[in-house]
Amino acid sequence: MIRTDSENLWSEIEHAEKVRDSHLSIVKELIDTLQGSAYRKAGTGKGQSSAARIENHPFEYLSLVVPRLIYDNPRFSARTKRMGDAQMIAEAIGHGLNRWILDVNLRQVLSRLAYDMLLNFAAALVCQQPMRLYDPSPASTAHRPSVTRLPPAWFGFDPLALDYSLARFAFHKYPMDLDDLKEYGAEGGWDQDSIGKLEADGEQGSPDKFLADGVPDRNTIMVYEVWVPDEYGADHPGPEAGFHGTIHTLTKFSQGGTEVRKPRPFYGPPWGPYAFGGVYTVPDSPYPLSPLVATKDQQDEVSRVAMAANKSAEKYKRLLLVDKKNNKLVKAIKDAEHDVVIPVEGFAAGEAEQFEVGGLTAQMLEQLSISRERLKNASGIDDALRGNVTGQGTATEVSIAETAATMRLSFVKQQFADMVRGIGRSVSWYLFHDDRVVFPLGEDVAQSTGAEEPWFFGGLDGEDASFEDIELDLDVYSMERTNEPLMQRNVTMALEQAMAVAAAAPQMPWLRVKELLAPIADVFNMPQILTAIDEEMLAAMTQAPMAQPSQPQGGRLSQDVTGPKRPMMGQYLGAEQGAGRRA
Repeated sequence: MIRTDSENLWSEIEHAEKVRDSHLSIVKELIDTLQGSAYRKAGTGKGQSSAARIENHPFEYLSLVVPRLIYDNPRFSARTKRMGDAQMIAEAIGHGLNRWILDVNLRQVLSRLAYDMLLNFAAALVCQQPMRLYDPSPASTAHRPSVTRLPPAWFGFDPLALDYSLARFAFHKYPMDLDDLKEYGAEGGWDQDSIGKLEADGEQGSPDKFLADGVPDRNTIMVYEVWVPDEYGADHPGPEAGFHGTIHTLTKFSQGGTEVRKPRPFYGPPWGPYAFGGVYTVPDSPYPLSPLVATKDQQDEVSRVAMAANKSAEKYKRLLLVDKKNNKLVKAIKDAEHDVVIPVEGFAAGEAEQFEVGGLTAQMLEQLSISRERLKNASGIDDALRGNVTGQGTATEVSIAETAATMRLSFVKQQFADMVRGIGRSVSWYLFHDDRVVFPLGEDVAQSTGAEEPWFFGGLDGEDASFEDIELDLDVYSMERTNEPLMQRNVTMALEQAMAVAAAAPQMPWLRVKELLAPIADVFNMPQILTAIDEEMLAAMTQAPMAQPSQPQGGRLSQDVTGPKRPMMGQYLGAEQGAGRRA
């Protein structure tokens, strides 16, 4: 375990921020290019020329890829490896997670995370927050999970880790009003002696310095929350009680940092309070590589060539040289309108000649085409992805190019989906363990379960089930824009094949029907095909009785919203946090 005294922990933070900032430095240029010159009057980048903005590849890439990553709220399904009560609990977790996604409109946060991931990396904080929506009384202890997008410049972790999952510490920072910080009492573990010595650090609460410049002093200070996963003190409740690692709270003081709150156990999943995601892996580096960073050199080349071509085009002039001695010809040309015949007495060949200066050359256009082709090959943004059909290539060539682009984009989708799965798993952990989570499930669940008014409440770890038994499946297509003709065709084909297999089952009882249907479900991304089989009825029809699963003794879908409550870590961002202990 790393040393967690305030002096050493602050040194770790400073080094981690230095490494992180080295990765984020190029992002400022990308964002400056992305927003163009008209987004706001004053520029944000120093020395950033307008060359990159002519082509504006970051905007083109993000506008084409982000809608393919996240267009609608995701949808999960939950299942379990065990039978009986565990199946009902998994079903309840699935219903609760999907209802929570709709209640918080997770799509908005995921959209911002998609931009972060494509520019560099994405980070989110997943924690519990008080929710008094259904019980507004001050004594209410109802909570629900919350997901907050963390600006990349406000997040960091152990730079010596070969992978984020191996980090020995991770942290985020946020601004707090110094006056509010001084009002916190000792019951929350706050050290008023240390807080009383603090002074505002001048950071106004925005990663964008342009927005912060000129704002009146708000008397704020940046607070750092550091999660150390391997730290378990003598009075730590331990993983058995749902506590994993320790949280340290520090602020900058003098030339170093100081702890302003006693270290406290972290109540949450073993993998910590953060979700972290990126696109490509760099060997032996914990920070991912984004497509826009990887192709920055090609973007710059295209921008320089395009800028040179623009300057040449702007300097283009077409002149007419006339014999100075022929005044009649000079006057006639000056006064003439476009596309007219000018009769001139005594005109001789060579007395007038057209002359061009500047303009685009064939070499310039060829180089611009080569540079754009190089960027297209590196980024994967081709005419098929743009929706442009040039008609220059054969059908086979277009098909091959489209397949390659789809494969590359599919990997980006997969990486983003992995982060969404991580968020869903963290939220599910709180739904499973915390009995203060209470909310109604809505009409859809009422119809599927037969309950008059189903509610979800957490705290399932006392049942005969384990959270590790629950498997979450993300319907990746639920986040995409629906292609109605394609979906109709896929559903029709899948049902036709599934019905053919099902129809053959009674006549061929030796068939393993689910194993035959599994590839169909995978190809068409319709896992519900497997759950649509009534195994008891199938066994009866094939004269091969199957073992009967034990009947569940109850679930967590109930109209009863009452139950025992236990304290735990409260609001995690910028306000009072409970030094939670489980009863």
